[in-house]
Amino acid sequence: MLAGALCVLSQQAPAPIFRGSTEVVVVDVQITDRSGAPLEGLKADDFALKVDGKARAITSANFWRLSERAAAMKAAAAFSTIGSANPIEAESFVLFVVDPDNMRPEPSRLLFDQAADFMAKLDPAHSVGLLVAPEHRLRIPFGVTRQPVAAALKKQIGLMQGAPGRAQIYGTVDSIQTGIDALRDVDGRRTLVYFGDFFPEDRAMIDPLSLQANLADVAIYVVASDSLNIPSVSERRSQPATPPGGEYGGLRFLAESTGGKLFRRAVTGAIVLPQLARALSAHYVLTFAVESPDKDGKSHKIDVKVNQKDVDVRFRKEFAR
Repeated sequence: MLAGALCVLSQQAPAPIFRGSTEVVVVDVQITDRSGAPLEGLKADDFALKVDGKARAITSANFWRLSERAAAMKAAAAFSTIGSANPIEAESFVLFVVDPDNMRPEPSRLLFDQAADFMAKLDPAHSVGLLVAPEHRLRIPFGVTRQPVAAALKKQIGLMQGAPGRAQIYGTVDSIQTGIDALRDVDGRRTLVYFGDFFPEDRAMIDPLSLQANLADVAIYVVASDSLNIPSVSERRSQPATPPGGEYGGLRFLAESTGGKLFRRAVTGAIVLPQLARALSAHYVLTFAVESPDKDGKSHKIDVKVNQKDVDVRFRKEFAR
């Protein structure tokens, strides 16, 4: 991701110039205001960055906004297997991972229709692909056209009738891992958008998955389809207690631990999906120098704060060298 990020930085003004043998870590930081719009105008001094709890100097901070340059196809055959050469040249790669077995039937039907319609409006600078769980390869490889993904989304419908079993959850984990591996092979900003309604708040399952996403510099966004019907007070009282963190606790943690976000109440997908597009339209690119203790092959924690109030700050939480 470093080479792709530096290439993106070279297209911005002013662009930092890295000389000599200094190795840097690149951290994408997304800052949005109360309306969900990206916040522009911050400088390096507006950020505070820590590695494993210790302050680290920021070597550069640049605001990156998706350009109007559309994704392009190189002179190569389209790839369809993980690890194959990627023929797409793009600033941003967005992989939609759809999990029908883990979504409610009726709200998901509406959501998928809205997502398909929205696909035509998604900025052409994004290269998009589709994986349908529990498959272990991309249903539609990354490409520059939206129609194949839109058509495939319209054919999806949720099949979940109750809380998924352990085997099904492991299938979900495998599919998300496949998506992370596919994004690891591309050169550009990497985003995985997972459509699913449930994930257990089990850190033994979530932590390894979020670690792999962080090390691959993949932000995971989750779109969950709430029930179409709001239960009455008596119905809510008769329902079993929700687990700690609520029904969406596991999904929320998976998203937030990788620099992404959970979007709920997707029955109003006409509102939620444009919010997602805005979130993907701009972010800050921070860099800091690698120091000797970083080069131990272990995971190191990243923390970023900004001196602004009433903003949402998202970033990947770990790196390794």
